[in-house]
Amino acid sequence: MKAVNQILITVVLVALLGLGIFFGVQQIRQGGGKGTRQAIFLTNGQVYFGYASGLGSKYIKLKDIYYLQVQDPIQPAKDNATQQPQVSLVKLGNELHGPKDEMKINRDQVLFVEDMKNESKVNEAIANYVKNGAQATPTPTPTK
Repeated sequence: MKAVNQILITVVLVALLGLGIFFGVQQIRQGGGKGTRQAIFLTNGQVYFGYASGLGSKYIKLKDIYYLQVQDPIQPAKDNATQQPQVSLVKLGNELHGPKDEMKINRDQVLFVEDMKNESKVNEAIANYVKNGAQATPTPTPTK
């Protein structure tokens, strides 16, 4: 009887372990576990920031999406001084056409994908956006 109980316990533990692995892999494939935010660089020059899944498939699925919006100065700079364009970080979803905060990007339009550091300027700006609920402006890196 002890041998039957040990076999039964072993079978149950193996089944639970298998289910845990299966659902863990499914969650990673679907981008359910947020993990690291990625920067998706497209062939048209646009960059989107979010949580990507399906990186090896024809369409990359991106969620919790932000993008950069560049506003050039209206007036030219005086005395040949160069004015820096104003860059702000925008949360996808407030545009005129009212998109959902999810995007499928054709893999053919992607130049490359980068994992972002938690302490990146963009991640800091996103954290400020979430905290304040308004457009975030990444702090520009000084140029030499």
